[in-house]
Amino acid sequence: MMSFIDQDGMEVGARVRANLRRDIAITIGTCDSNTSSITGPINIACFMPPHTTQINESYWWEILIERSDPRVNVEFLVVGVKGTTSLEPSPSTDWNSSRSLTSRSRSSRRSPTRR
Repeated sequence: MMSFIDQDGMEVGARVRANLRRDIAITIGTCDSNTSSITGPINIACFMPPHTTQINESYWWEILIERSDPRVNVEFLVVGVKGTTSLEPSPSTDWNSSRSLTSRSRSSRRSPTRR
């Protein structure tokens, strides 16, 4: 899923592309704003080939904003991936650009009180 504003829709004046990458710049899939003809703020679904995540791989989004016509407004808003985990057959996992692919919770500990 990618949210963006591309004022010229599918025209060549502007575009936003989000590449999901792993390791040393290996592209898993790409989401492109020029696949939609809508010119206002929009969310589009981006379908990527199946990929099994590996614990020893790094994943990141590469966001490319291209504008050949300075009069055209183009803005990137957010990108994310929704997929299933192999440990849980039905629940989904969201990977948004605003947080890392893996999250760790920290337990809070109270320090002993001195008297």
